[in-house]
Amino acid sequence: MNTVPGPSARCAPPRRGSVILIAGGILFVLLLLAGWFFQFMVMQNRLTHRQGQQRISTSLAFALATLAIQKIQREVVRDPASKLARYLKKPLSSLGDLPAAADTFVRLDQGATDLSPILREMVEPLSHLGAFSYEIQYSCRGSDFRPLRDSAYTREKRGLIHLAIATIFRKTGGTTLELREEFHFVTQVKVTAALVPILSKFTLYVEDARESSDVTDADASFRLNVVSNTATGNRTSPPDGLPWVLQNGCEGDARPDHLNDWITSRRGLVYLGGGRLYLNAARGSNPFGEFAEGFHFFNSGRGDGLYVFRKLQDTYLLNWDQGVTVETSGGGSRDWYDTIRESRWAPYLRKSSALRPYGTDRQPSPTIMLGEVYRSYIRTRAIKHTNPSSPYHFRPTFLTHQPAHDLTNWQEFISPAHAGERDNIATFNQFHLPSLFPELTQAGVNLPLTGSPQDLTIYNEVLASNWDRTPYNRSLAMIRANNLAPRPWVDLPEGPLKALMANPPNTTLVHAIPDALRPLTSAPDLKSMRALLQSLGIPGDRTAWVINPTAENRTILDCLKARGLAQGNTLDLNGWIYVDDAGDLRLTQKVVVQSNGGIVLKKGNIMIGHEISTIGPEAHLQLVTLDGDIIVDTNQKVQAGLVAHKGRVRVGAGGRGRITGAVAMSRFDLASVQQGVDLVYDTALGVLPGAVAEPDSEAPLLSCSVNPTPWFLK
Repeated sequence: MNTVPGPSARCAPPRRGSVILIAGGILFVLLLLAGWFFQFMVMQNRLTHRQGQQRISTSLAFALATLAIQKIQREVVRDPASKLARYLKKPLSSLGDLPAAADTFVRLDQGATDLSPILREMVEPLSHLGAFSYEIQYSCRGSDFRPLRDSAYTREKRGLIHLAIATIFRKTGGTTLELREEFHFVTQVKVTAALVPILSKFTLYVEDARESSDVTDADASFRLNVVSNTATGNRTSPPDGLPWVLQNGCEGDARPDHLNDWITSRRGLVYLGGGRLYLNAARGSNPFGEFAEGFHFFNSGRGDGLYVFRKLQDTYLLNWDQGVTVETSGGGSRDWYDTIRESRWAPYLRKSSALRPYGTDRQPSPTIMLGEVYRSYIRTRAIKHTNPSSPYHFRPTFLTHQPAHDLTNWQEFISPAHAGERDNIATFNQFHLPSLFPELTQAGVNLPLTGSPQDLTIYNEVLASNWDRTPYNRSLAMIRANNLAPRPWVDLPEGPLKALMANPPNTTLVHAIPDALRPLTSAPDLKSMRALLQSLGIPGDRTAWVINPTAENRTILDCLKARGLAQGNTLDLNGWIYVDDAGDLRLTQKVVVQSNGGIVLKKGNIMIGHEISTIGPEAHLQLVTLDGDIIVDTNQKVQAGLVAHKGRVRVGAGGRGRITGAVAMSRFDLASVQQGVDLVYDTALGVLPGAVAEPDSEAPLLSCSVNPTPWFLK
């Protein structure tokens, strides 16, 4: 059977080219991805390496900034010739900018503080990066600086020091490769003066020298009179108290006629608060005794000190003022004391004051005394008639003080029936007294005096030799007149200075803060030490360091050493330190002060048992306790300002020493006269607030405290 054959089956051609193309594309993509990944990994590795290098460079730059700050603190700001020191001491108003320049580089390997060994140790692990070098430059911008809060001193301020730092690693070989990194740091700086506003202007400030609010308490008014001296003003043998002798500065300068000229000079002032005080002046003669104060009186050291108190025709009433002495039982001193022996004030007139506020006859040191303070002395009175032909003539005689309750003696004293010396008194009483004292008659007193007890009282209080007291500042006029005029204050021009000599003085005026010092404080007057210390600003804006010895389990000195502020027997504060703790500061070894600064204790005593000296004219130390005493128990010099807010600055039995500075305290310790002290005012402290001219300013007292921790900007 024949069949018809169908179409034959055909096979599709193979697609080998497409497979190859696809495979190749995939492989290409994989290779491309691998390349990208490799490149990414290389870049990441480089980035990681680069970041590591940057971290190393940044850490190195931070270390360089820290070392540079130490160099600036220890050397640059101390060098008066450095641009930075001169810049920081300018008044804020004229500060401007301090640009980086060729002479603002800081070298760590030069000068007294060589920090290159520390730097070598730092860069040695990085030696594989190449040879290392650096550049450090400082600069300042005036816009970064601000005044300290409530400060009236034109140069006190706070601000920033800019540090431009470059780190450089250089590899040499076939080619030279250099890696240079630049950084910008700033650090804080505080410029303060080593003085206590207001109080540092006083050689001696005592808030309450009287220690009694009872205005009738005579013992309180005379309490400072505890020193025995001979008739020539020398110490007794054995000594019975030795005074504090003040040297207030400017001893060789002219004595001004105006109060403001006294205040604005570099003299230290004196303030004794608490109420009325009588300071007995020590008797003196020529040659001058060690502690004599004859300069208070007319014609002192020249013999006759009699001067006319009142005169009518040929009749004279004369005074002779003289200081006190404990020698009242023999010689001329006894005769002198006998004229007032019966006065109720006589027991107070044997010992002189614990203070010599105006120095001594050997070196007078006048200044302004503020407070209700009187110079106290014996006023011997005499009568004289110069017309021997008069039927009412009498011979010169002293008017001795009469026993207050012995009427028999009084009646004999004034009776014309008695001859001899008392007849002179009787003649004066009968024929001269009524016309010499018309104001007594006007006051209802019948003259001549009779033998009544009332007239005895009038005689003793008005006519007789007695105790006298006058405002302390009158001695300024006496010294200015070289003791050649009996009442020189009357010739002074009218004004505030003469007002301080008024008797009695204006109690508001004698406690007032002088106008030139008024910008320093908001306190209403000088009476409150607490109010005056508000302007210290510590704790507060003027503080450079705050330490807490208890928290650190260290002494105060060890805390200072840990911060580089003390080393061995050297204090290098460069600013104000506040001890925020209760504890004592003991300075039992010699202390050398290298820079301006101060230490303020929150609570505790400051004990000084050895010398404190300073290096150079720009090293001043202030020691302040806000609640405690300062005890100076050494016969060595102590160059420091001392302030005891709630306590006393006491002088121990370690011998008579010398304090150069300014002393302020709440109360005066009478035991401090056992040895006494020479208190010399540091005239560098007598600066004026707001002074722009450098000679009148606080520039020599400035310290620049640089924060040791830099801030990284970029």
